[in-house]
Amino acid sequence: MTQQEQQLIQRAADGDNAAFESLVTQYEKLVYSVTYRMTGNREDAMDLSQETFVKVWKSLKFFKFESAFSTWIYRVAGNVCLDFLRRQKRTQSLTVSDEEVQLDLPDEEQDPAHMFMQKNGQEQIQQALETLEPEYRAALTLRAISGLSYQEIADVLGVQSGTVKSRISRGRERLRKKLVALGNILPETASNETKGGEDA
Repeated sequence: MTQQEQQLIQRAADGDNAAFESLVTQYEKLVYSVTYRMTGNREDAMDLSQETFVKVWKSLKFFKFESAFSTWIYRVAGNVCLDFLRRQKRTQSLTVSDEEVQLDLPDEEQDPAHMFMQKNGQEQIQQALETLEPEYRAALTLRAISGLSYQEIADVLGVQSGTVKSRISRGRERLRKKLVALGNILPETASNETKGGEDA
């Protein structure tokens, strides 16, 4: 974090609206990227981005400069999205009557999502992401889309780095299966990719 950014954050925390608007301009694309990947819906993503910055504005005085400001922003955005997805899931479960709905529970780190998006665009991978449980979707989004390290994801989600690695490992395989079912990657390719190592 540069001294200039630190001063900007401090001014915003002291109630300087112009300083806060500068922070919003700097981080709005990052926040929207997270909220859109987490929800798959542009209107929800816009609403959750606004909610994120409202929470940031109210909580700036509690930021202790112990982590990168971007990591702290990710944490706020991630929590806002997780709360939204959990509420959404509860609402859906109330409208299903007796029918049990099983969702794939993925979360992955860089492949196959990153590779697939580079080759084929983002629409299909977003469809696959939307089948995931919130916690898995969050870890996958933060790793594959935002490029955070395991420890940074752990800081954002408030869990141990080992938990992040476990979610990513299980989720990667489930996401592959989903993409195979959608016809987006070949089973042989998915099988070969499974043998690859994990990046830290």
